[in-house]
Amino acid sequence: MIKIEMRRRSDPSDDVAALHAHLVQGLTELIPNWWNAGATINEPDLDNGLESQVNLGPGLPDNAQGYVAYVFRDANYSRDLAEFDDRLVLDIRVASKEYREAVNELFPSLVRVFEPYRASIILDEDLALDDWESANERGRQTGKDEDGRDGVIRIPPVGFFDNAFCLRVFGLDDGEFARRLDGVAEKTLRLNDGIFFVFSMEMLDRKQLVDLDQRVRSELSVA
Repeated sequence: MIKIEMRRRSDPSDDVAALHAHLVQGLTELIPNWWNAGATINEPDLDNGLESQVNLGPGLPDNAQGYVAYVFRDANYSRDLAEFDDRLVLDIRVASKEYREAVNELFPSLVRVFEPYRASIILDEDLALDDWESANERGRQTGKDEDGRDGVIRIPPVGFFDNAFCLRVFGLDDGEFARRLDGVAEKTLRLNDGIFFVFSMEMLDRKQLVDLDQRVRSELSVA
């Protein structure tokens, strides 16, 4: 099982209905091998809460489930924190061949249509839970959004960071970020306003994920 997680900054001026229509149209056009074009997908409803989750399951193949979540837009409510992000989350059961297709086809297509500022493929959810706890502890010490808009607690094996995120977290524009990954990443690609990167086409285990994070941080000269 792999998890694809993407985060998009919300803005009070966003038209959520238009964002959702754009997403569904993009899924239909960009990932025909992963999407049922005839599926009925509900509309987001933010009239009765601060977040609306829309089930994407009807459009996904049998080996996948997921949702898109839209947060309430209001200038007096929104803050510069990840808890005010829209999210797209997919859980997919894949073998090695399907994993490569998810990396090369599905993931970048989702980035194109959802337009996140950060996105990743998660291979070890227990490690991700440990990272969440570490981010919370570090955040209490620093007062920053340590695994949200201010930082990344673990460099993913496959991911996307937009230019603003690269500047804010690493002090590098996306071009310099990609240059420093030369010789470390198997692939980097300019995508939307940022960089799509792949460190391995294989499904890495926990030790490999930990080692990868340390190696990449060394290349980026960040702790």
